[in-house]
Amino acid sequence: MFIIAVQANLLFLHLNMPRRTNDMRKRIITELSDEQEAMLPIYRDKWRSIQISTESIQQ
Repeated sequence: MFIIAVQANLLFLHLNMPRRTNDMRKRIITELSDEQEAMLPIYRDKWRSIQISTESIQQ
C-alpha cells in the first residue's frame, strides 16, 4: 500500500511539473554575488549536519 501511495505521489509531481519549451533556455550561472558567496558556508554547514544526522525522519 505504501509503495502505491509513493508511486502515485511521484506520478502526480511528474504530471504537474512545467514542461520545457524551446523558448525556455538553460541559464548557466557563471558568477555569484558577494551576498550569495557569503551564504555558501551557512548552507554547506546546514546540509552537512542533515547529512550526518542520525535522528529519525519525522513524517
